[in-house]
Amino acid sequence: MKIETIIKDIYRLIAECNQTNDIETLISNNQRLAGYLFYISKNETEAHKSYLEAYNERKYQTALFTQQGTGTATDRATNAEIKIKEYRQKETDAEVYYQTLKGISNNTKEFISVTTQKISILKIEKALTRGDV
Repeated sequence: MKIETIIKDIYRLIAECNQTNDIETLISNNQRLAGYLFYISKNETEAHKSYLEAYNERKYQTALFTQQGTGTATDRATNAEIKIKEYRQKETDAEVYYQTLKGISNNTKEFISVTTQKISILKIEKALTRGDV
């Protein structure tokens, strides 16, 4: 399953939960969200690895360009920073993607927790209206 599809479905399930008080729907959506967290976590780990690889490559290229440069230490460092623009962009893109997945994961976990509380409250209210309590 593609991560983009999973993210869209997470957003859809959250919106659906916000529009209903049906206990069965909330439970079902919570279970699906929990399942999606497994896939998000896997992709988050891969994204973090890609970010670290991009970071290490940028640092390596900076050192290499600095060492191979000419002029003063300041000139070499400045020229190295200019030459590593593409590596810095790759690192930035990788970090943004990683942080996006991390945010979705954290927010989904938080939403599951809130929905679980909502389910408990709805069950109590339902029992009270039936006179079971």
